[in-house]
This record gives sequence, C-alpha cells and structure tokens, in this order.
Amino acid sequence: MRFLRRASLVNASAFLFLAIATQAVAQFRPKVTVQVIPGIPSGPASIHISDRIAIQLLTPSGPLDPAQRARIVAARLQAMVDSGADRQALKFKVIGAGRADITWNQSPIIVVNKREANAHSQSPTELAAAWVANIRWLLATPPLTVTPANLVVPFGETRQVTIGGVSPAPFTVFDQRPEVCSTTVGPDGRTLIVKGLTPGSAAVAVTRGDMTISINVAVRKYAGRLKIPRTVMVTGSPAPSEMCLRSARCRVVASADLEPGARVTALAPTTKLPDLPQGYQGDLTFPVRIEGEGYIPVAGSATVRIVNVALPKAEVGKLFYSNSPEQVKKFGSLFAGRLEPGESTRLLYHHQNMIGKPFVFNIMLINTGSTAARVQVVKAAPDPLIDTVAVGYRAGVQFLPNYINDVGEIIELPPMSRVAICSRVVDRMYTASGIMQFRALEGPPLFLRISADLVEDGIVTEGCALPASPMDGVVVLSPWVFPSPTKSIDAEYIVGKAWAFIRVGKHGISDVSKEQQLYGNYGVVYDIKLAIANPNPEQRSVDVLFESAAGLASGVFLIDGKYVKVTHIAPPREVPLARYILGPNESRTVLIKTVPLAGSAYPATILVRS
Repeated sequence: MRFLRRASLVNASAFLFLAIATQAVAQFRPKVTVQVIPGIPSGPASIHISDRIAIQLLTPSGPLDPAQRARIVAARLQAMVDSGADRQALKFKVIGAGRADITWNQSPIIVVNKREANAHSQSPTELAAAWVANIRWLLATPPLTVTPANLVVPFGETRQVTIGGVSPAPFTVFDQRPEVCSTTVGPDGRTLIVKGLTPGSAAVAVTRGDMTISINVAVRKYAGRLKIPRTVMVTGSPAPSEMCLRSARCRVVASADLEPGARVTALAPTTKLPDLPQGYQGDLTFPVRIEGEGYIPVAGSATVRIVNVALPKAEVGKLFYSNSPEQVKKFGSLFAGRLEPGESTRLLYHHQNMIGKPFVFNIMLINTGSTAARVQVVKAAPDPLIDTVAVGYRAGVQFLPNYINDVGEIIELPPMSRVAICSRVVDRMYTASGIMQFRALEGPPLFLRISADLVEDGIVTEGCALPASPMDGVVVLSPWVFPSPTKSIDAEYIVGKAWAFIRVGKHGISDVSKEQQLYGNYGVVYDIKLAIANPNPEQRSVDVLFESAAGLASGVFLIDGKYVKVTHIAPPREVPLARYILGPNESRTVLIKTVPLAGSAYPATILVRS
C-alpha cells in the first residue's frame, strides 16, 4: 500500500504541475518595464516588453525627462496589455508635419514630437510607425517558446527542443520524472537536449521570468527493427510470380525484430517480378511498416532476392494422412510425423472445427537437432471454408499443378528451431484442408506437428524461425502413415468393345504394418496410362468422363497436359473430361493424373466409352 500511495502522490503532483504550466501559458500577459542608465540624470530611458526594447526615449518633453516619460508610457502600455486589448488596435496618427500620436483603442500612449524624431534621425511619422510595429511584434511573440511542446524520444536516444521567445533572459529547467528522461542545455544556450532513459511519460518545465511552459515528453521504444531479409530459394518450372511474391513478403515479415505486441506490414512491392524460370533470379522491394500501441512506428523498405533453383526429381516415399479426428472437438495435437533426411513426404489434412469457437490451425516443422536443416515445401493450403467439399477441391486445384511443376519454397530451420508452414484461424464449423509435400534436403530428422491451438495464443508468422524447446521433440507419432502414395494404372478401351472403368480410390493403400487401410486413397496421386483404339474403317469419337459413385464429389485432372476441374457432382451424374476423335484404325495413348480430394466421396470412376 505504501508503494501505491506514493505512486498516487506522484501522479497527482504531475497533474497539478501540468495544470499550472498550462494555465501559465494560457493566462500570460507580457510584462512592460523601464530601464535607465544609472548615474546619468535626464539620460536616455527605454521601455521593454518581455525584456526586449520596444521604445527608446532620448529627449525630455516639457518638464518630464526621458525616464519620467518612459514610466508614464510603460504604465499605459501595461494597462492595455492587462485588459487584453487587441494589439491591432494600437495605431498612430499624423498631426501636422512635426507630430504623430500613438493610441491604443483611442487611448493616448505617447506623442512623437519633432525633437524626439530628430534625435533618432527620423521623421515623427517614421518613428511612430517603427514603434507601433515593434510593440505589436513584441506583444505577439511571447518571451518564452518551446518547439516542440510535445516530444517523443526513442529509448536510449536524444532529441532537441528549441527554446525561443523574445526575452534574452536565461531559462531554468525542472525534470518532473528524472528517471524517465534527462535534460541538458545545448552549447548555444537556446536548445534543450532530452535523453530517453526509461519508457514512460514525463513533463519538463522550462521557466523564464514569470513564464513557465511544460514540455510533454514520451519516451518510447521503436516498434521493431528492419533487418536485411535472407534470399528466398524457390523451385518450379517456372516459379509462379504469385508464389514468389507470397514467399518474399513472408520472408520480409519473418525477418523483422518486433517488440511484444508490435506488428509488421509489408505493403505492395514497388517492383514487379514475372514468373521465374529455373536458374533465374529477381528482386522484390517492399515498403515496410512496423507499429504497435505505445511504440514509435518504423517505416522503411526491404529488398528480397528470389532465386529459382532446380532440384533433381524425387519420388514421394510416404503419405501423412491427418484426418483423425475429422471433426475437432478439443484443442491439442492433431497429427505428428517424422521427416527423414533425403526423403519426400506428402501430407493431406482435413479437419472441421466442432469445438464451438475458433481455433488457430498450425502446421509446424520442428528441428531439435544441433545442425541446420533445409526443406523444400510444395504447398496447397487454401483458406478454411464452411463447405467441406469446396475446401478440399480448392486444395486439389492448387496442389496438382504445383506437384506437376515442382512449385515450392526451400525453408531453412536453424538448430533448435520451429517454423510455421501454415497458421490460420478456423472459425466454428469451418474446415481446414490442404495438400503439401516436404522434401528434406539437408540436416537432421525433423518433426511435423499439426495442432488446434487457442486463438489467444495468436497466429504464428509463417516462415519465421522461432526457438524450439527440448519438449518440442517429445511427440507421439501418429499411425496414419502410408508408404508409396502413388498409383500407376494401365487401362485400355477399344471402340465397339466393353466400356473401360478406371476406379480411383477403390483399393486403399495400407500402412507399413498392413493394419490400416486408406479408404478412398485421399492424397494418393494416380498416374493413368490409357490406350484407346478404333479398329473400325470409319471415324469414331471416344469420351472420357468422371462419375461420382460414392456420393458428392469433386475432382481435378491433368489430361494430356490440360487441367480439367469438376466440382460438386452427385451420383449418378457423369461429367465429360475429354473427347478424342479417332480416324479409321487409329490408336493413341492418353495420360491422366489425378488425386482423390479430401471432403469428397471416393472411390469414383473415370469412364471411357464411344
């Protein structure tokens, strides 16, 4: 309680201090004074406003010497100042050739006669005009100014305040909270150097004569620091510009050092990059802003180099199938697998949020080893949707061309680190679905972990290496791991003979133990070699169709180099995929690639007939 009481007193004192300083500025009235030269009777006298000469009297007028005249004029000016009279009402009027009268709101201030004007080597009109202009300027300019009056000082740095005003008198400084900032007067005597010692707020009082002005000082940390992003390594024939842009932006965001609660935004790049062929490189420059409540914003730019490297072809050795549970009803781990060095692994995930409130869906790569690792990631991770079929379809539409063209990014994991490959908020009843491939290029074995986490824990910046703990390597590996997730099928159709039925997803692959079977073969790539022939003497057409046999389904196909998409069909509907016109006695081979999509009902059938 003693600490709380003291804090209240300090805050109350600060408030009172600020109130007094503010009131002093608002109610300030310039002070009018008279100065004479000591020891010189009837010598010159000067009238000062805010310690600066406004009028200098060199001659007597009638029985009044210059000092007596100055005191009368000063009293008149002070009375008008204290009344708040408008300084624009201070005027002069020429009375004949040898006199000019200065008045304020028609009240007499001083008479400028010919004798006084001659002493200044001016005419009465010129001298009166000069005195009026001088008085107006001195009244308009306070004796003390501070610029700026509100100062933000970065923690550990200094900033300057300019001390101005018409008064030449020295000023004094009072630091209300010396633990927050320190102040020193600059060598020129007209600047105040403020150094930020501790984040917080303070008031610094600057006093000159009867006037005090408060400088509101806020010592803040920068929201973060921009670092030079590392080069982004991508793959693909070519690497699409959209992926290069996404990967480069992610690298910029991941490379920023942020204070707690701060956020970084990489805006639209100022440069453009086309699709990047293998062996080529390019640069993207992003305007970047780092900001957060209570911090000093940081603005700048970051340039990222993108290099498209060619990797030798590699067969996918196993499939991670993350679908148990399909309906997520509690927070926690959903899947855990181990990526072996030199292996390629495919991942299919499909999870619907049935918790009743949003969760953060995280896919993490974890390196608990003592050396760095490099992994190629071929990614198809659409935003979650409430339509379970549509989200699986979108994943397939993204994945198949990426898989065919080896479109991906090479991720670096330092020792004892973890990197988010996907981090998305999944609303209640929405489904997260995607297909990815991971190829461990260098380094120790890695862990892949999928989890439904609390929204309060926040979204993890994708591609950003974070420290891993030894406990990150303590995982229970999921059993849903299937070797050789590729099916090669040879099929034949001869015009006039029985139709050809190619079953996709009918015979599920088994895990290593042969105890689990992947019904529907979701995530398994089908390579289909279809031979079609027309033995007839006349031209015939051959149709290739997709038929949903088990329920509502979608599909994505690469047929002789052309992508064909089918969405939301229910049995017994058939959708045409391709048509071939065969001449007499003509035959040909049709190459088809497809993959059963999560959320759809497989097995399904590719039907060939004429």
